[in-house]
Amino acid sequence: MISRSHRFFDKASEGYRERAASHVLYRKMKPIVLPREGKKVLDIGNGGVDVFRSSRATFYVGLDLSLEMLKKAKGENIHLVCGDALSLPFKQQVFNTVLYSSLLHHLTGRRVRDTIQRVRAALLQAHGCLDEEGNTLIIESCLPLFIETIERLSFLFLKIFSFLTGQPEALLFSEETLKKMMNECGYGEVKCYEVESEEKKPWEWTTLFMSLPFLKVPKFFVPATWVVLEGQKR
Repeated sequence: MISRSHRFFDKASEGYRERAASHVLYRKMKPIVLPREGKKVLDIGNGGVDVFRSSRATFYVGLDLSLEMLKKAKGENIHLVCGDALSLPFKQQVFNTVLYSSLLHHLTGRRVRDTIQRVRAALLQAHGCLDEEGNTLIIESCLPLFIETIERLSFLFLKIFSFLTGQPEALLFSEETLKKMMNECGYGEVKCYEVESEEKKPWEWTTLFMSLPFLKVPKFFVPATWVVLEGQKR
């Protein structure tokens, strides 16, 4: 059965390439991500675009669950595969780098516990695909620990809100939680690089939800911070 999140991203595939290429934050992430990629890269949740493909990469695979996303790819210099982050169709120790770009928070289950299990399962899948000196890079919007706790207590309400507004379900994590999960899944010391945002204007209005562009709040009320996490396989 196709999930609501799957249907949402199928629908969002129109114009995704252009939005990704022009995204200010993505441009700021590239100087962090590209130097840390190996020659063989697996980009999970790729959406059919080559935003994070470095000139050093000789073999770059973009995997996405949405076939519609991949159909709309326009001659990118990458190998596209339709597949699931929880069941990667690759042999062991194939890649030097695995990249997750804004994906892990969408691996939601029925409960918070199920969601955490799904994220761990994805990280273990990535770990198995890496060669002995490989690394995994995670781009995520992270919450402070105390707000992560509030979010978990509100998870059922958030699921209902997502259903009523047509949003894909999501559960954001704190930097500390993601580091802990990576350690548990076989990565050594996890480094964190905060993505520099534009000059902070607390009362500038920003959109909270992709499908509700008219619903905006002051940036002051948005607690999440974009980071890039890097874990080396141990």
